[in-house]
Amino acid sequence: MDVEFWFDPICPWTWITSRWIEEVRGSRPIGVEWHAFSLDLANDKRRPDPDDDRRLGATRRMLRVVEAARAEGEFDAVGRLYTSMGRRIHHEADLRFDIGDTLSEARLDPRLLDAADDESWDGAIRASMKQGREIAGDDVGVPIVAFRLGSGDAPVGCFGPILREVPRGEAALRLFDATVQLARVPAFSELKRARGGRPVLPSVPDPAHRP
Repeated sequence: MDVEFWFDPICPWTWITSRWIEEVRGSRPIGVEWHAFSLDLANDKRRPDPDDDRRLGATRRMLRVVEAARAEGEFDAVGRLYTSMGRRIHHEADLRFDIGDTLSEARLDPRLLDAADDESWDGAIRASMKQGREIAGDDVGVPIVAFRLGSGDAPVGCFGPILREVPRGEAALRLFDATVQLARVPAFSELKRARGGRPVLPSVPDPAHRP
C-alpha cells in the first residue's frame, strides 16, 4: 500500500499527522509520496491578520522548492526536506531558517534554492492542491491523506485525521487501519469532534523521515 500526503510546512496539525505516518512506516511496508499544499494560496482572500500573511508567505517559498524537487524526480527526498523544515518551524520556532540548509540535510541539489523566489512554481503548487482536493473535497485544507490500496487503483482518502499528539506503537497502527477502512467506504463523508486543546509536539521531531 502507498500513501499520498498533502502538507503545508506551517501547519502544526499536519506536522503531527505526518509524524504519525512516519511512526507507521517503522512497522509497515508502506511508501509515502509527499505533495505540496499552500494555505497561503488557499486562504488568499480570507486572511485579515498581517502575521498570517508573513507566516504563510514564508512557507510558499518552501513549497516552491518542494515542487522543484518533485520536478527533478526526488519524491522520497521531499519527505526528508519536509522533516528538516518541520523541525525548524515546530520544534525550534524558526521561520527564518536558511532553506539551503534543509536542502543539504535532505541530500538535494542546492540549486533547487533558486525556486524559492520563482513565482512560476506557484502553478505547480496549485495543480498539487487541485489533485488533493479532487480526493478530499474543495472545502478542506491539510492534512490530506490518501491511500493507494492496490496497483493501478485510484487513491481514496480524506482530510485528516487531526491529532493533538503523535500516536505511538500499536495505537498508531490501529488508527492507520481504521483510517484506511473509513477512506475506502464511498458513502463516508465526515467524522468530527472538538479538538480539545493545542497540539502537543514531542520534544524532538521523532521519528525522522525514513528513506
